Amino acid sequence: MGYDPAAIGETYEAGGPQRLTRHELLTYMYALTTRTKETGTFKITELMMDPATMVRAFIIGKFPFGTVNTFHQYNLDRLERDSISDMSEGLPDLTDLGVKMHTLEDKMPWELAPFDKYSYYHYEGPEEKPVVPPPTVVTMDVERKLHQKRGLGPIALVPGLA
Repeated sequence: MGYDPAAIGETYEAGGPQRLTRHELLTYMYALTTRTKETGTFKITELMMDPATMVRAFIIGKFPFGTVNTFHQYNLDRLERDSISDMSEGLPDLTDLGVKMHTLEDKMPWELAPFDKYSYYHYEGPEEKPVVPPPTVVTMDVERKLHQKRGLGPIALVPGLA
């Protein structure tokens, strides 16, 4: 990638080759660091069912001093909005600048290796080492359903209505 004078002042979309939900990304990252639900070292709760998160977001949203700079706009809308992949606006992406895209499976294991819970553990054989399944990529159909479900609000949590 070199200097491109034609790119000055242009807007580019910074997205990778895979579309994931935040849940899928975090589950994959924690699995790479040998933290799983089975061992009790990793837990994800539904945002609308977690009263502690709702109280924290409400209190921080009511602070009279600079929530934009201090808490990075920590509110329920921001937390839920960021949990679903962004929609493409059709702008040029990073590949148009010559950036070579990589998948998560190519980069994440190396980047998260220092944070592995058992990084100093010496496995007796290769079959002992845990195998992490690759993350499930979100298709456009699934993403549309997630956006529709999100639009329902708290009623989406009631089984059979969503």
